[in-house]
Amino acid sequence: MGLFALISATEGYAEFTLNFAPNLAGRVSPGNPDLVSSNFYAVLDCNRGGVSSGCTNNNAGSSTEKTPFLQEVVSDGLNGYYHLIVGDPTQGFAQETYIRLGSTVWPNSQPSSSSSGSAGQSNGGGFSAATSGGNPLASGAISGSGGGNPERTQIRQLVNSADMSQEFLKSTFLNKPKITQTVTTSDMVSSFEVDMSAIRYRGAGATTTDAVITNKVTMIDSAASGNFDLAVNKQNSTVTAGKFSWAPGTGDGLSNGTYSYTNGAFNVNAIDWKVYYNPADNTCWSYRQNPGSTPCTP
Repeated sequence: MGLFALISATEGYAEFTLNFAPNLAGRVSPGNPDLVSSNFYAVLDCNRGGVSSGCTNNNAGSSTEKTPFLQEVVSDGLNGYYHLIVGDPTQGFAQETYIRLGSTVWPNSQPSSSSSGSAGQSNGGGFSAATSGGNPLASGAISGSGGGNPERTQIRQLVNSADMSQEFLKSTFLNKPKITQTVTTSDMVSSFEVDMSAIRYRGAGATTTDAVITNKVTMIDSAASGNFDLAVNKQNSTVTAGKFSWAPGTGDGLSNGTYSYTNGAFNVNAIDWKVYYNPADNTCWSYRQNPGSTPCTP
């Protein structure tokens, strides 16, 4: 069961526990409207707990998709949130996200989210893939790829294999994430971690505070001279991880903000999204076309 506790924060957020479990204590159940739209209800629970089942909710029929998936709307008493879980930690991949609901309500009565938004023109019923590669920024302020409010989301992602484990953990709304990776083979153990969790996205220290970095390689069957530990073996190092700030934008939920970096730059609006578009993978889904429908040309 997901738990939450009130904290003192700029906008009065609650921090939720990221444990890949339904938040039954905070769930806004079907039959009760969420805090934004009186017509919207969201509890979608699919293929979880080792049970293979189609996905259903009170507004849609079943689906043949077999990916473990949970979507629910929860409340901390002040705000509403989308709670999403995709995958299963025991199957090598899992991602859990809490996203504060935005103020925009789509034509189908679903509230927007101020952090992740949606996939560009799919909001209006069709990707512009033929010309823009399905540009997720195509619909401007209501789009969310790279333009969301990072202070309104918590994220935990696990990726595991036989010799590698990786975790992305943004456990608080207002602070940056911690990224950890461990690789273990018969010859070596590599440990890498960038901990930015004590650094805020804006305000004093956002661009000047060093992230805590661990970078170690330990050879198992070789001479100790092959070992490396950044903390003791470095000759020269410059830490820039975590040295960036975010300023709120004018989009829904303060989205479409601006990032500033102490070294280098990145402009999400300048990306050529066609580079990432593979027509062979296109499913032509949108609010106007259901997944698995007759193939189409976007």
